[in-house]
Amino acid sequence: MRLETERLILRKPRKSDAKILKKNNDTIAIRDFFMPCPEKEGYFEKLTNRCIREWEKKKRYWFIIVLKKTGKVIGLSGVKNIDYYNKTGYLSSWIFKRYRRKYYLTEAKIAIHDFCFNDLGLRKLKSEVATFNKPSINMQAKFGITFEGMKRKENLNPYTKKYTDMNLYGILKPEWKKVAPGLKKDLKKKIDKLKG
Repeated sequence: MRLETERLILRKPRKSDAKILKKNNDTIAIRDFFMPCPEKEGYFEKLTNRCIREWEKKKRYWFIIVLKKTGKVIGLSGVKNIDYYNKTGYLSSWIFKRYRRKYYLTEAKIAIHDFCFNDLGLRKLKSEVATFNKPSINMQAKFGITFEGMKRKENLNPYTKKYTDMNLYGILKPEWKKVAPGLKKDLKKKIDKLKG
């Protein structure tokens, strides 16, 4: 299974992706995504293997984001901790540093939202964002995702060695249907502008 957008292919992870993820593990990724610091031996191999196993069990769909034009891997995005009884899942994304600010993550996340609501039949998508992660907080607002509360001192940040407050967000399927057309139209304009 894979998803396609104007500029991207979102595909199932492969074992070979571990090396690419490791190579692109910058300070922002460590800090904002709570990756080990320093990196633990075999971390990305274990992460990739877990993504593949959980994909097969339909518990997690983390798609590797690939540029159509070049075939380069530029990040990952998807849904994890899928609860089919309550029809919910948690969103998670990571775009490599040199590919930020080109709207690739917006493009990928629109496809992921459509996949979750239309193909998986979920009714609600949730996310947890560190209170200091301003780009991700702005992304929640852009996507019409509602702030639902905060978990205080919830996660140990391996970069700062401090416990971090986590904002909780959620979006329901009817809310997504309202916001999606405008997001898609705005993205198309931005992509056309980048093309010049």
